[in-house]
Amino acid sequence: MTKALVNDSTLVWEASPGGLATGYLVLWRGTGAPDWEHAHTLGNVTQATVPMSKDNVIFAVQAMDAKGHRSLPVVPAPER
Repeated sequence: MTKALVNDSTLVWEASPGGLATGYLVLWRGTGAPDWEHAHTLGNVTQATVPMSKDNVIFAVQAMDAKGHRSLPVVPAPER
């Protein structure tokens, strides 16, 4: 029996070390796309729920500092 089937995807990550991150971006692309196609800018949070199924896209999270510098994208691992 399935309790809740939803198409939303919730991403959770640890804050960037060093305290320099002022915000984060959630990136996504279609499963067949070679480059990141979309980005959603977030504040200084460590969780986001996006209205799309993780079955259809690949997600990544990127830290951003006050000057707009971005970290390398990190693809989240599934929770176990």
